[in-house]
Formats: sequence, structure tokens, C-alpha cells
Amino acid sequence: ADTISYNTVMDAWARSNDLENAGNRAEGLLEQMRLLEMEGSVHVRRNRISFTSVIGAITQSGEFYAAERAEKKLKEMMELYNKNGNPDLQPDTILFGSVINCWAKSHQKGSAKRAEAILSLQYDFYGRHKHELTRENDVTGTTNLQLQRLRPNTVSINAVLNAWANSSEDEAAIRAESIFEWMLAGYEAGDEFMRPDTVSLTLAIHAWSQSRLVGAADRAYLLLKKMLDGNEVIVRPNTKCFNAVIAAFARRGEAERAESILKLMLISNRENNRNKEQGIYPDTVSFNSVIDGWSKSGKPEAPERAMAIFRHMRDDRN
Repeated sequence: ADTISYNTVMDAWARSNDLENAGNRAEGLLEQMRLLEMEGSVHVRRNRISFTSVIGAITQSGEFYAAERAEKKLKEMMELYNKNGNPDLQPDTILFGSVINCWAKSHQKGSAKRAEAILSLQYDFYGRHKHELTRENDVTGTTNLQLQRLRPNTVSINAVLNAWANSSEDEAAIRAESIFEWMLAGYEAGDEFMRPDTVSLTLAIHAWSQSRLVGAADRAYLLLKKMLDGNEVIVRPNTKCFNAVIAAFARRGEAERAESILKLMLISNRENNRNKEQGIYPDTVSFNSVIDGWSKSGKPEAPERAMAIFRHMRDDRN
């Protein structure tokens, strides 16, 4: 057996539907590779593919401690790379992202902080190795592929945003907005890899929409408004962004505010049509959230206002 043999079997376990056993079986094979290396084998050497398969199998398992196990394997790989500098052992953005996403899906307390810590670890790792990789590229004339594989990007950061957006921690919305603002600042300073996209904005707004903090709905609205009013179009809000703000007000029974966001969507759609840009038009979720807001408001005019929104939605769809 050689490295390819082991990697192929581990990949088979990573792709297996046997979620209960796949992680353990793949990890067991990786341990066999480690022992063979210690015995001096020249045919069996762990590489990026080996660790990618094992981490993939672990993250797919859904077990309670999957994120901790995946993180341990990532750090083991980083330690090996730091020790011998073998480019075949250099972790990449995909591997870091797998571990971040595993923490994001974890039900453990503090999982969002652990996801953010992995992103910080990636930035630190990239910072320590980018100069040596740049020097190697200058000498050999090769491309910056290794640098690109290692460098954190919008997808990496969005994975952390997703962790905070779905966290029940009191600080979740504050952290999500802070990360979004950090992305904006990085992009405006010239880092294209940090440019926030619609997913980034939606997650930051969603975090405020779900927050229990006082004024959370207003913070969601202000974030949306900032992107609408910006001189430079960095992130264009979409229907999901608007719906998250509508839901934030509706959930609190602030029906007038929810309805005002619905009207803002209609105005934005008309302006975009005039400018021949993609429209932002309310969908069924938008209308239903406003109706729900009126239902929760407890105001005397609530039934009539809810009925008016219903008619608007019905007529609009006919």
C-alpha cells in the first residue's frame, strides 16, 4: 500500500453515508499512515489530500464533538507543515473553511467564538508564511497559487458570519456587524479578498433580526439603509436582506415599521427599474411578515391593515 491507496480509501469513507463510523475509520487510517512514517516508510506519507479526507469525514459525522476533532486534525497538519515546510502539507482555505463551518453547525456553547478563532488562526498562519512563499515564487517564477490557496477570503469570513448569525450568544449580532464592518474597511483599503457580498450583508442583518437586544430591529434597519445610501455600490441588498429587517420589526409587533420596509422595497424596485438595474421586489415572505406584524401589534386597526396587505399581495400575484 502507498499514499494513494490510503488516500483513496479515506476519501471513500469521507463520501460514505455511514456517518456514524466514517470519521473514526478515516481517522484510524490516518493514524496508520503516521505510524508507518515513524517507521521510515518512503511509500506512505500524509499529505493535504489525507487530511482533507479525514476532516471531511469528521465534519460530516454530525457528532457533538466533531468540530473539536476536526480542529485537532487541522492543527496537527499545521504543525507538520511548520516542521518540514512540505508544500503538500500546507493547509488551504477549503480546509480552514471546513473546520469553521463545522463549528458554525455545532450546538456547543461558544461555537461561534471557536469559528472566529479558526479564522484568526488562518490569518496568523497566512501572515507568517506569505513572505517565504512570495520569495519562492520570485525565485522559481511560479504563480501565486499557494498564496491564493492559503489566503482567507470572503467565503472564509462569511462562514464565521454564519456562525454568529445563528448563535444564541448575547453578543452575536454585535460581533456579526463588527465583522461585516471589518470586511468593508478591508475592501476599501484595497484588499479585494475581503470584499463583502450579499451573503455577508444578509447574515449581518439576520443576526440583528434574531437578536434579543434592545433596539436590535433598528440596528438591522440602519445596516440595510447604510448599504442603500452608500455612494459606492459595494454590496447591493437583495430581497432576503429586506425580509430580515421586516421580520425583525414584525416579530416585535412593530407593524408600521415592518410595513415601511415593504414600501421601501417597492420604491427601490421602481428606482432600479428606471436605472435598468436588477429589481428588489417583495415576495410572499415579505408580505406574510408584515401581516404577521399587524397580527402581533394588538392595535384596533390591525385586521384592516392586515387585510389591505393581503389584498395587495393577492392582486400583485394575479
